[in-house]
Amino acid sequence: MKKTWLAKYQNNEIKVEAVPFKEVSLFVNDEIQDKKLYFSRNELNTSLLDSNMLIKEIKVEFKGFFKPKCYIVFEDKKIRARCINQSSI
Repeated sequence: MKKTWLAKYQNNEIKVEAVPFKEVSLFVNDEIQDKKLYFSRNELNTSLLDSNMLIKEIKVEFKGFFKPKCYIVFEDKKIRARCINQSSI
């Protein structure tokens, strides 16, 4: 079952897709930024240029195993991304 989480930051759309037991991917404005194996302990990372022309580091964390929750961290601010779909593959 594929899960997709979505968060907005200024005018940017941050999307995380997880295919259990395969991979997780991080997209910013529909462009892939990072991809890892599903069981990798490493977080997804990228950076983003904000409206003030400052570079913001983005990190994606997952909590939970059977019902994972996705958190997107901008610098030091953690927000929970909302799950927009859960579809069968």
